Amino acid sequence: LSSDEKLGAKIGYDFQVLKMIRDATPENAIILMPRQDTCYSVRKREGGQNLSGGGLHVKIWSQYYLYPRRVVYDQSKDPDLEKANYLAIIGGNGYDKLKSPVKEKVDYTVFKLK
Repeated sequence: LSSDEKLGAKIGYDFQVLKMIRDATPENAIILMPRQDTCYSVRKREGGQNLSGGGLHVKIWSQYYLYPRRVVYDQSKDPDLEKANYLAIIGGNGYDKLKSPVKEKVDYTVFKLK
């Protein structure tokens, strides 16, 4: 098994979402995620595993799996918030951050902002 397959089996939902984001963004990306509480709610709804305080709603945890990309959460006080150049749609959340409407919305995808 590849390391991605092992992590997917061990971590499940969270890793699959972060892998999708990683695969869709360059290494220098600053990724705008939905609010942390929104990510947590979606994670619970989707049946995310208990990861002992980890999960895609935890910045340091997400940043670890997406490195060297940087992660910022909507409505955080992160100084990089305005520098975000990619937008992660998680559980259908985040479309309000796009300047133009999207014809066909999907639950999980990534958009280039700049």
